[in-house]
This record gives sequence, C-alpha cells and structure tokens, in this order.
Amino acid sequence: MALDQTTDALLQNIAAQGGPALHEMPVDTCRDVFLQLVRSLGGEVIPIHDSSDRTIPGPDGDIPVRVYTPRDVGGEKLPVLVVYHGGGWVIGDLETHDNQCRYLSNEADMIVVAVDYRLAPEHKFPAGVNDCINATEWVIANAETLGGDASKVAVTGDSAGGNMAAVVAQQLKGKIKFQLLVYPVTDFSETVYRIKRRVWRR
Repeated sequence: MALDQTTDALLQNIAAQGGPALHEMPVDTCRDVFLQLVRSLGGEVIPIHDSSDRTIPGPDGDIPVRVYTPRDVGGEKLPVLVVYHGGGWVIGDLETHDNQCRYLSNEADMIVVAVDYRLAPEHKFPAGVNDCINATEWVIANAETLGGDASKVAVTGDSAGGNMAAVVAQQLKGKIKFQLLVYPVTDFSETVYRIKRRVWRR
C-alpha cells in the first residue's frame, strides 16, 4: 500500500535535513526535538473554553493531568475522554498532544483529561501503566466534579498511548464505555514487525 503523499513528502523533507534519527539522540534532546516538530506541524493553537493543569494522587506520587472543557456545561454532565499520549513510552507529554486534546474536546463535545504518565528510561515498567490506570480510576471517581458523567468514560491514545488505552480498558473492564486506539502498539510479533521494517526502508 502506497504511503499518503503528504506524509511521504514530510518524511522525505525530514530525512533531507540530515542529523541523527530520534532514537539516536540523547533522551532529553529527543524530547525537545519531538516537541518542536509537533509545534511546527500543529498549526495555530485551537481555542477552547477552558484548560487547566492539576495533579491527582497516585500510589507512587502525584500524577499531572490537564483537563479540557469545551463549553460552559452548567449542570449538564458531559462524556469524558481520557487521553494517553504517544511517543514510544519515552517521549511526548501534555504539551506535545495539547492541540490534539483541544480538538477532541471541541469536536466531540466531551471533557478531555490528558494524563502525563511517567516515562522510560527514568521510570521502569510498569510505572507509566500504573499512572494511566490510577489516573483513569480517579477520573471515574471524580467525573462529576469535572462536569463529566462517570458512566460515560472512554479512553484513547496514539501509538504507545494506544497501548496504554488498551491496557486500561482491560484492567478497568466494565467501567470504560469505549476505546479509540490510534495505530496502537498491541502486537510484538517478531514476524509482523520485521515485515514492517522492510516496507519502511523502501
């Protein structure tokens, strides 16, 4: 299957710049470069009624989250979408996925809660997974204080975040109403990934 022309042009442009690949950079440099890349491609910041940073309690310390509200809900209770960012469990944060969360909140008319889970290599597995599970449990228990409906909580994420969403949906079975997995990491089959690497190199 041919790669989308716009995506292909972007990848060729990035390759033409030279320099090391993301996985060849020091972790802190890689995170900075990824954030700048996202900002350069993300366009203008999407307006939203409200976004606020807060921390929620976790068993291993506070977990930072960002809550997006699309409009003045008054006494209404909106569905809630919990978002886990992608980035290979090593890069990405609340800033890299800020515009995406604003878009989802506005377009789906939902409360969005983005989770800033702990990253490798500083934090070993299952630290990040535990953060995502604990943060989602907190959202369910406190949905009403956010203007949300605890009976309508969904999860989503891209890449590594999609993996997190799938795990959370399994661990909190019966409490999650919907999962939206965006190119999630859900299969570590050696054969499948070897084929994908060959296709990518062409």
